[in-house]
Amino acid sequence: NLTDVSRDERYQSIFNVFYGTSRRSSDWRHKYYTLLEDLKSDKLTEYPQALNALYNSTGRVEASFASKIVATIRPEKPVYDSFVLKNLQLNKPAYYKKADEKIADAVRTYGEIEMSYDCARHSDLFSALMTEFDEHFPKFKHFTDVKKLDIFLWQMRK
Repeated sequence: NLTDVSRDERYQSIFNVFYGTSRRSSDWRHKYYTLLEDLKSDKLTEYPQALNALYNSTGRVEASFASKIVATIRPEKPVYDSFVLKNLQLNKPAYYKKADEKIADAVRTYGEIEMSYDCARHSDLFSALMTEFDEHFPKFKHFTDVKKLDIFLWQMRK
């Protein structure tokens, strides 16, 4: 809340690199950061709200980028990402459907991600994994367990 992310070019530059938003047009990014600025004060922002708002603003169903808004506002929420989906063995919804069907599929899939994370957080392995993460990356001890799991699942690639 300290900066207006719709105008803060330094913030946007870092965000663009971290989340890959630089691939989008400047008009799309302007709409995205304006939406993030509008939603950031609502600490109860949920995924369906962000997904629908992003669709209404850009005309595109952006499942992953909507989750990045939510995860930025609420660090206890996961990111919807193709690597995360793959590592959780969840199917990526089809892109040939109508917008309302895509939105419904994305919301369902995001719910599956949240359930998978919840199950993982209650496993014995999870506690050991978090301890190991903190030992190897002490600068990031302050990250939520969900952010740590996001990073872990995102980095698991061939």
